[in-house]
Amino acid sequence: MPIVGCGRWADEVPLTIEQIVEEEFFEFSRRIKIKDYFKIKEISNDLIKAYTENHSVYHNLNHIIDCLNECKEMPYLAEHPNEIEMAVWFHDIVYDPKARDNEDKSAKIAYETSRNISLPEIFSQRVYNLILATKHHELSKDIDAKILVDIDLSILGQPREK
Repeated sequence: MPIVGCGRWADEVPLTIEQIVEEEFFEFSRRIKIKDYFKIKEISNDLIKAYTENHSVYHNLNHIIDCLNECKEMPYLAEHPNEIEMAVWFHDIVYDPKARDNEDKSAKIAYETSRNISLPEIFSQRVYNLILATKHHELSKDIDAKILVDIDLSILGQPREK
């Protein structure tokens, strides 16, 4: 089911995209068993801030919501769906249109964040590698990387207006 106005207040008050993103990140954190509310809130705020910077015309909260909607369609295909979703959250957290190392920096932030919230090393390393796959320089043999790249590029299959 697509994310449009999810959460406990969806029927009462339309949520802002920031509120939707925050709720979705809290839900994801619950699924991966992160219980530190203050860390989750801090990460959520960092994500929202990064994806609302002025130079992020496409790499913004709408892109993350679109990717999360696509992510909800793939768990049965993935080997590690939680790592894919974590990569979705962080894959464009660093975006400088003039830089060539956005994915590297985004992967590093995702890795450090994962370790900071006590996720296992293997989880953190998978997320790091998945984000590097979004460079689109070569076709990965890893099924999760293929899924993430498909999710990231899914906008290309949308109507022109979108």
